[in-house]
Amino acid sequence: KEKMEAIDHTIRTLVIKHPYSSILMSFPGLKEKSAAIIISAVKDINNWPTKNKFKKGLGVYGIVKETGEKHIKFRRGFSGDRMCRQGLFMVCLTAAHLKSRNDFQDYYERQVQKGKPRIKALVATMGKLAEIMYHCLKFNEPYQYQSSNHVKSKFEC
Repeated sequence: KEKMEAIDHTIRTLVIKHPYSSILMSFPGLKEKSAAIIISAVKDINNWPTKNKFKKGLGVYGIVKETGEKHIKFRRGFSGDRMCRQGLFMVCLTAAHLKSRNDFQDYYERQVQKGKPRIKALVATMGKLAEIMYHCLKFNEPYQYQSSNHVKSKFEC
């Protein structure tokens, strides 16, 4: 138990010292361990030229598979960081069920209202989280909740 506490303390101190920690910790449901996983996958945001490559690196993207004339299947891509994908899943699960409102909870509920199964809506929310995270890290701005009444541009944090 003491070793686990020492490891947790080390993770917290290293994450707090990192320049991306203040931005990542501003997201709802994202704590030190999730931030450490994301930081280890991202390393430097300037290495990711587009948000789609960033999403692929985090393991949050889909593949369209066409078979024949009208048989189109969508499935999850398998490349990217597996631990990061699992961490983003837990962050989105937490953010979707928080008592305080946030963009990810709003997006998740809209997807469920459209008729998506809950797991697929959660995976779509992971993609939205990755997109917003990319833009916040790229422009060095912390995440801020924007209610549906006051929506700014598509990529603004």
